[in-house]
Amino acid sequence: MNIKPIAGNVLLVAAFFFLACSASADDSKALKHVVVRTTLIGKDTSRTTATVSDVPNHEMSQRYYSYTVRSDDKDFDDMRTENFAHTDTTDGKGTHTGYGVWKNKQGDSINVQFSGEHHPESGHAGNAEFSGKVTVRGGTGKFANISGQGNYTGQITPSGQTSEAALDTRY
Repeated sequence: MNIKPIAGNVLLVAAFFFLACSASADDSKALKHVVVRTTLIGKDTSRTTATVSDVPNHEMSQRYYSYTVRSDDKDFDDMRTENFAHTDTTDGKGTHTGYGVWKNKQGDSINVQFSGEHHPESGHAGNAEFSGKVTVRGGTGKFANISGQGNYTGQITPSGQTSEAALDTRY
C-alpha cells in the first residue's frame, strides 16, 4: 500500500478543515461599517518623479505622505497614517496603487492596500478627483485579526488632498 497518497489526502482534508474553522471564526465577529475622512495639507513628505517619453505628459511617481484619520468610530478616529504610493499619470489622468499603515496612539496598527484611478477635474487646472478600492491586510495589537475592504473617493487641489473611505471590517 502506498502511504504517500493517503498522507497527502489527510493533509488536504486537515487544511480544508482548518480553513473552514478559520472562516467561521472570522464570520462570528460582527461586521463593522466604518467611515473615515482624511485631509493632507501641503506637499508629500517625499516624492520622486520620472518622465516617461513614450507619449507626451507621461510621468510616474513614488510618493510617501502622512495624514490623520478622522472618524465617528472611536477605534479609528485620530489614527496617524504612513502611505507609500506609486502613480502612473498621463495628462493628469492615470492609476495609483500603494500601501498604508494606520496607527492609533496606543501603537495598534492597521495595514491597508489601495488601488484606484485619478483624473483631472473638468475646468479646474491643478485639481483632480480620485477613487478606488482599499483592502485591510491585517494589523497589530487590538487590530491583530482585522480584515475588510471598502471604497474611497477624494480630491486633490494645489493646497492638499481630502478623501473619504467606507470600510466593512471584522476584528
